[in-house]
Amino acid sequence: MNRCLRVGHGECLLREPAIAELMIDTWRHFDGERYRLITWCVMPNHAHVILRLFRGSELARVVHSWKSYTAKVANRLLARSGEFWPT
Repeated sequence: MNRCLRVGHGECLLREPAIAELMIDTWRHFDGERYRLITWCVMPNHAHVILRLFRGSELARVVHSWKSYTAKVANRLLARSGEFWPT
């Protein structure tokens, strides 16, 4: 199973160091304001984050803001356009 996980299917855009850093910086931006980051892991084709939401924050809105911002910036950094995050 680990061999299959390491293969990395799809475009693997998160393998690019600048894109992985973008993800981490984006998560850190509202750490302490909307949520408390506990841990994260950026994989070549997806990412994991564990956090504790603060009262008044909604998970759907937090994730939407991450995905919207990172898609715009990542596409610009990679000189590409179109969908970044699969639906």
